[in-house]
Amino acid sequence: MIIESSWGICGYIKGNKLNLDKYRVDRETFEFWRIKKEIVRKYTELSIDSETGNITEAEISDDRALMASLSDEEVLTLAKFALSVEKNFSRAIRLDFVISRGGDSYFTDVCAVGIKEKKELLRKISVLEEVPFYPTGVKVFAEATDVDVARTLSFLPCDGIFFNIGGVNREIFERVLLETAETAFPKPVIVNVEEEAVLKTVKEARNKGFTNVWTASSPSVKIPPDVPSFCKEETPFVTGSVFKGNYGKLFVSGDTLLSPNLSLIRELIRSGFDFIAVHPDEIAYIKKVVASEEKRLMLKMARRFLKLEERI
Repeated sequence: MIIESSWGICGYIKGNKLNLDKYRVDRETFEFWRIKKEIVRKYTELSIDSETGNITEAEISDDRALMASLSDEEVLTLAKFALSVEKNFSRAIRLDFVISRGGDSYFTDVCAVGIKEKKELLRKISVLEEVPFYPTGVKVFAEATDVDVARTLSFLPCDGIFFNIGGVNREIFERVLLETAETAFPKPVIVNVEEEAVLKTVKEARNKGFTNVWTASSPSVKIPPDVPSFCKEETPFVTGSVFKGNYGKLFVSGDTLLSPNLSLIRELIRSGFDFIAVHPDEIAYIKKVVASEEKRLMLKMARRFLKLEERI
């Protein structure tokens, strides 16, 4: 099933043209690892004035513009609710919904889907699976474990840098972080935050205009809401670390080399990870594996799409 959403009351107002995030959920497994996403930049949001009842329009801040408007948990909750409602119909349905600030979900409208709308739905599914818009088109990051390596990573064919540096004084750390963020811009530089001093350095870098500096930390570290962040979670895999945030899911291989474990790389791609941080020497190999696996998945989805179209 497809879920579209944005900040504010969104498409609930008919004719309102807003950029919408898109999610594709497997209606049989409901695994959050396999949610396919296309997160777009959102510019405005509509809200209802509690006093006058009028609809007001406001610009969305840069920090929220590229954030996912729904969490994985909200996507799965809506999907399960929709499936339970669909059981009362003999055909596909479309539901309109809102989620309150308190996190409660409400359906505001429900109707059966006609042939034309069903074809449009299939088109959206196919777009979510094309390579240029592949929602989990995995980005391969180079992991920096010391300051000397960090200075050279931005010249590698990587999609970003995972800063996992410790044991250096704050002044050196800050200087290297700023140099790396400037050279790599606009590629993301994700900093592993384990102490308050590192978090302060990240804040200072962002205050200087380096909005491509993000954080990854354990749940015990309190990251300000205005800083894009990933929170560490229990990993379903034997090796590595898993982080999840508003920008997607991140896997960090750490001291483990991924190249000998081809099955793990394929599982990461199939499980919907958006970022994989690996040793710099593995960048070229991992990118080849990612491209090959995504091409294989695209062919599989294309065959499935043709079968659905023939049914209609």
